[in-house]
Amino acid sequence: MRKFFGAFLASFLLVALTIISVSAKGETATFQINEPVTVGTVVLDKGKYTFKFNDETSELTVVKDGEKVATLKATIVEENRKFENDNYTTKTTDAGRVLTGVRFGGERRTIVPADTKAGV
Repeated sequence: MRKFFGAFLASFLLVALTIISVSAKGETATFQINEPVTVGTVVLDKGKYTFKFNDETSELTVVKDGEKVATLKATIVEENRKFENDNYTTKTTDAGRVLTGVRFGGERRTIVPADTKAGV
């Protein structure tokens, strides 16, 4: 009985720690940007960028070649369906293309960057 309880407790702790680490990590996706896109106050030129969303701080970070390019607050919009793939959305304005959302495959939410909060 003691062995069973010890094994059960160890299994329970392993599952609990796995759930905590997965829920705290957030999502990450890499995109090829083919035309300039504004993210907050930063213009992303053509190139490969990694977008990281931190669930705990509600911040979207953009990284290129290992260097942080922008960090800005974002909100989460719950969607009706899961997205099959990672993608991002933009809109065209008088100033050019502006990032309007980031979607991570397997998730039912769109990460919407705040318009005025950006930094390097």
